[in-house]
This record gives sequence, structure tokens and C-alpha cells, in this order.
Amino acid sequence: MKATLTDESNAQVENVTIFSTFPNFANIRPGEKISGFLKENVYNGKTSFTLDVEKTQGWGKPTNVKAAQIEKFQEKKTDAINNFQDKKQEAIDRAAAFRDATLLTSAYIGRFIGEVSQDRIKEVWENFYNFITNKQSLPF
Repeated sequence: MKATLTDESNAQVENVTIFSTFPNFANIRPGEKISGFLKENVYNGKTSFTLDVEKTQGWGKPTNVKAAQIEKFQEKKTDAINNFQDKKQEAIDRAAAFRDATLLTSAYIGRFIGEVSQDRIKEVWENFYNFITNKQSLPF
């Protein structure tokens, strides 16, 4: 949309482009007061103006609202990463305990002569697993 804008000192700038990404763009009407900053662009020697949102206070500094949103997002992101890392470490520990309990059970059961029941294997495996995961004292 092209518009003629008047600032607080009644200076007018004609042919200012307001893009559809401007906040509340659909509801902008002639004579309405809107807040933004005029951005000067030079292209092929021609100067044009666009109305932009007041996103920064100084160069590269986010506004208070934006900074608060970023900080809140960063906190959530940090919590999510920490939670993920905790669960990842728990999964690694559990997989290692399964592996170790299986290896120890295989070596332990191999000492028996004759048939060994599934219940006995399960019992020995659970004892080793609980020992490895610090849930129980030494199984033997």
C-alpha cells in the first residue's frame, strides 16, 4: 500500500510503502494514527521510503517485549535440552546395564552343568541388573 504520512512535526512524506506484514495492516484507514519508523531506501539512485515496525532501540538491541519473549523462549529451550540430556543419559545407563547383566548372567549360568530353567536365568539376570543399577547389594 502506498500512503502519504505526516509525522509529529506535520512534515509530510509521500509515496511511502506500507507492507502487509506491518502490524494491523488490514485495519489501517486514512487519517488513522499509527506508530512506526520511516526507513529510507536507495535503489538505482532513487530514494524510496517504507514504514517499518519499531523493532529496535538503537542498533541491534531488541525492545523490552521482544527481549522478554526471547528470554522466556531461551529458558524453555534450556530446560528442554537439559531434560533431553538427562533422559539420554538414563537410556544409555539402562542399555549398558541390560548388556552387562546379560553378559554376567551368561558367564554365571555357564558354570552350571545340566539344564538351567528360564526362571533361574531370569532371577540371576534380575539380580545382576539390580546390582548394576544400584538397586540392590552384591548378588553373590
